[in-house]
Amino acid sequence: MEHEAHSGGHNKRHFYIAVGVWVALILIGGYAGFYDRTKADLSVPHPLLHYRLEVLYKTLKLFVLHGEGFPEHVPWYLELARFLAPLGELAAVLLGIAAFLSFDTGRRWLVSNFGSHHVVICGLGEKGLQLVRDFQKKPGFHGKAISRVLVIEKDETNPYIPLCNQLGAVVLVGDASKRETLRDARVHRAQRLIAVCGEDGTNVEIAFAAEKILAEKGVASRLPCHVHIVDPQLRVVFQRHRLLVAGRGHLKAFIFNVAENSARLLLRDHFLDYRLPITASEDPRQAHLVIVGFGKTGESVAVEALRLTHFPNHQPLRFSVIDKDAFRARERFLLRYESFPDFCDLQFFENCADSPAVVAQIKSWCEQPDSMVTIVVCCGDDAFNLSYGLTLLQSLRRQGIPIFVCLTTEAGLGKTVSDLKAGSERSSQIAAFGKFEDSCSVEVVVNDRLNSLARKIHEKFTSSRKLEGRDEEHPSIADWDELDADLQFSNAQQAAHIPMKLRAIQCYLAPKNSAPLPGQLADDVVTQISPCDVKTLAPLEHRRWWVERALSGWTPGDNEDYVERTHPDMVAWEKLTPKVKKYDVEFVKRIPAMLEDAEMLVRRSPKQV
Repeated sequence: MEHEAHSGGHNKRHFYIAVGVWVALILIGGYAGFYDRTKADLSVPHPLLHYRLEVLYKTLKLFVLHGEGFPEHVPWYLELARFLAPLGELAAVLLGIAAFLSFDTGRRWLVSNFGSHHVVICGLGEKGLQLVRDFQKKPGFHGKAISRVLVIEKDETNPYIPLCNQLGAVVLVGDASKRETLRDARVHRAQRLIAVCGEDGTNVEIAFAAEKILAEKGVASRLPCHVHIVDPQLRVVFQRHRLLVAGRGHLKAFIFNVAENSARLLLRDHFLDYRLPITASEDPRQAHLVIVGFGKTGESVAVEALRLTHFPNHQPLRFSVIDKDAFRARERFLLRYESFPDFCDLQFFENCADSPAVVAQIKSWCEQPDSMVTIVVCCGDDAFNLSYGLTLLQSLRRQGIPIFVCLTTEAGLGKTVSDLKAGSERSSQIAAFGKFEDSCSVEVVVNDRLNSLARKIHEKFTSSRKLEGRDEEHPSIADWDELDADLQFSNAQQAAHIPMKLRAIQCYLAPKNSAPLPGQLADDVVTQISPCDVKTLAPLEHRRWWVERALSGWTPGDNEDYVERTHPDMVAWEKLTPKVKKYDVEFVKRIPAMLEDAEMLVRRSPKQV
């Protein structure tokens, strides 16, 4: 990327050299050719100065395409000069047109001629660039073709602008939070709006500015708007805004967080009880997650791990956070997730990650009996993450501890990890995560793969509650498209936890038409959860729901209140009423049917066959 960022300076230098060579060839060839011709034409001797000025004048006329007639036999160097002049000027005209379109005025002219069904991406950082690449590779989705991708970027010196132009996207220089800029981008005729600027507040302002434009234009359909928000408190405020709830406004808002996506993808593919699933209440083992570096990605890994990791032995998940500014990071984190320590063992260690004492401490944790350690390195710098991961790999080569390093790109350092894994069996311990190619792809941001299953879960939930006679005005049983964003998120979390539940009863999730694993019977498909397994999984589902609600800012209360965010069922499983327990029991029993609706099934792990 560094080469791409600095390619503009090299291109300018080459351009000036080419122009200089072009002018020199015309001057030299033309002067030499006219020198010989003028000398032959002059019948009367002229002063030397007059003679040379005459030759120079005729040479310069080549540049204005006003040369005199030429005899049949012209010296080759004059022939070269007389053709180079018009060809160069034609090239200049074409370059002028290209330059016009590269300037803001040119872009605005082009934007004004846009049709509809284009995608507007606000912010041209690494996230925005990845989305441009993905949309240009996949120009259509959901059955609708996208005519163009338009990017709004505030900084006209952004080094990614030339690359966007090469990819075929149009870049409009301007402030995307201003309504006039969004009008220039014809957001009211867009198919989709994505706000991925560096600041959460800017992204929220973009969404509200777009809402006002759509209201002014009287747009009937709601515009899908994907807003990148990291701060959980701002996320709640944005979700609860009157224009974004119950379909009142003109936007259909979706909130996403790239760091959260990275954490979710990591924990989807890696279970913290990786050696052998914890399936019994008497199992003494405890999962231990060591997080080195506690920035946005580290925080997201911790939160997602606590949301998704619940075991039948009820051992709390253990966290060890190592950061050079750990105490301040702890204060910042607990300010946003006050209830986090109530559900886990949490410790912070303030030290430089590459300190020998830290490496020794991690090694001692890995040697503790009944401890399943997973190490996640996310210090913010790809080069350091990889270097430190390889250092830990060398120190922990005998323990076989999984090490995950955060690398934001597939190329370069990310490829190094892939090559390392391919070249050494021991190096299967180390893997990369957090690549923008995965966490900020169209597939994840726009077509979230969890949403289809979450929708099925919600449909089953609403149909059963309506049969019970629950008030149809209740917020939790609204149609999916009109469902509160907070509840949509909760359903997605519920769907994401299904593989963990199945693992607890020695099963796994598989595509409907997939072949069985080696050593597994072809017909070993689970169509009904046994009463014994229901007894194991129902408390896990309640625990998952309780933690998810608490981390979203809900607190225990006498009544269920979606405004005050209180709920009476945020208590231990043993304190629930039989009616409330029945909700979790029913959900567990419905898992095979819900998965079948989503073209998936439950299989027994080979060890159970």
